[in-house]
Amino acid sequence: MALLTTAAVILRTVLGLGLTTSAGAVYYEVPVERRGEVIATTALLLGTATVAGVLLCLVAPAVPGLPLAQAGALMPALAFAGAGLQLLAQPYALALQFQGRPLAHLAVTAAAAAAGVALALVLVVGLGRGAWGWLEAGALGALVGVVLAARAAGTPLLAASAPVARKLMRLGWPFIPGAAFMAALQGAGPFILARVDGLAAAGVYNAGYGLGMTMSLATTGFSSAWFPYFQSFAARQHEAPHAFGRVLMIAIGAFGCAAILFYALAPLARLLLVDPRYGGAVHVVGDVALSQALLAIWSILVPALYFSRKIWIASAVQGLGAGVAVIVTYVLVLHAGAANAGLGAVAGACVMIAVQWVVNGQADSPAGSFVRFEHAWAGCAVGICLVLARTMADSVGSLASAGTGGALAGCAAVAVWAAGRRASLWA
Repeated sequence: MALLTTAAVILRTVLGLGLTTSAGAVYYEVPVERRGEVIATTALLLGTATVAGVLLCLVAPAVPGLPLAQAGALMPALAFAGAGLQLLAQPYALALQFQGRPLAHLAVTAAAAAAGVALALVLVVGLGRGAWGWLEAGALGALVGVVLAARAAGTPLLAASAPVARKLMRLGWPFIPGAAFMAALQGAGPFILARVDGLAAAGVYNAGYGLGMTMSLATTGFSSAWFPYFQSFAARQHEAPHAFGRVLMIAIGAFGCAAILFYALAPLARLLLVDPRYGGAVHVVGDVALSQALLAIWSILVPALYFSRKIWIASAVQGLGAGVAVIVTYVLVLHAGAANAGLGAVAGACVMIAVQWVVNGQADSPAGSFVRFEHAWAGCAVGICLVLARTMADSVGSLASAGTGGALAGCAAVAVWAAGRRASLWA
């Protein structure tokens, strides 16, 4: 099951990140009456890739040495079919967002999730189908999502276009290496720890990593809304600086305060991690949460490259950040211990933000000029509060850390509000 889950995640990341992200650029580039072609073509490409993956799984047992052959043919094929159907729903879900129908998007997503859970209860618990029932429920729930999203979006299923397909693939391929770089940036900690200090140290790190990654619930939701939002400015880029500047200031405040609270509340994780061997994991929680927050802030700086069709530069920036993260993590593991390994991802994300800001100054788009002095001032104020919160989490008790963290988060929020007011972003 672990192998099948990993393979499905790879499929969704590689294909979904490339094609569904490039769909936004093409969607706003074509005339309104042809936008249905973009959605239909994206769905067709994803559906074709899914069928190819399923066929590959079916013939895998006949290929000696292929890892998927260990699970037989039907189970991997079912796992890929479920992942592919989840992908197939994404273009229609994007169409709902592009059409300004967030409630319809939420309703479709919730209905598909509820159908998947209900089917899993019936197949796994009621009928005792085990792993098979879990995969069948996932595939059927995803199919429900496709049908509901397609009907809600109202996009013709047979409106695919070959020129649109070529444009989608040309714009989408640079996102694929970027996904690999982000996996390296976020996975450097446990990978290096396992090889330097052994699996036990990596296990302790992963305990804190899992708690810190709950920040991704917020950052993923933000990214899902951010990409359709900034893509809507493709035809009116002169309006982007003020709007994007306000979003950036809000993100600095919201994600910064959330990261401060993760640091402050991390000592309370000892109550959840009953086994004393995992006590060191609390130091990782805030670092992982902060790295997720910084990556979300970096994504706000990307639109200028997106509009100027130079998205490959963003992938290069991601590669640089991943390289920094790996090097810093290795040095920290050797000289500062496993508790500080999460700072490698933080360093990599900071480098990405700094480099992206410099690159935006050379971009051929008005959307690259929205970062102002007030943003830097707000970022520095939040950064000081983050350092204090991390220090307090290491040196005081759980309740004192929580109280101090709340005060620091309040100070950071006030600083961001003042910076935004000075920049006239709240008007």
